Amino acid sequence: MTRMAALVLAFSLGGLHAAEAQTYGVRFQNNSGQVVYRIYSSPTHNNSWEQDLLGSRVLQPGQYLDVIFHNVANCYYDVLVEFASGQQFTDTWDICTYSQYNIN
Repeated sequence: MTRMAALVLAFSLGGLHAAEAQTYGVRFQNNSGQVVYRIYSSPTHNNSWEQDLLGSRVLQPGQYLDVIFHNVANCYYDVLVEFASGQQFTDTWDICTYSQYNIN
């Protein structure tokens, strides 16, 4: 299994005090049997997606991507996964409670 890692730049959360923000490490695990082409994850209150977490890479079946989210004040994040086939799905999850997101 190939290990892929990425560091996500701090999300801009206006008006946030440093003491309120947390850092969370999460793993996106591809259990789908398909190649994942893009992964986006943003706080639920954002009106747009942050940058693609995979960048120019893809996530093969069985691979995972480790990401560090900085300045997390709201634990609920939306996620958008796009497969190489063009199929997409969206979901909402709690990154403060679950350190792994399984792509099935």
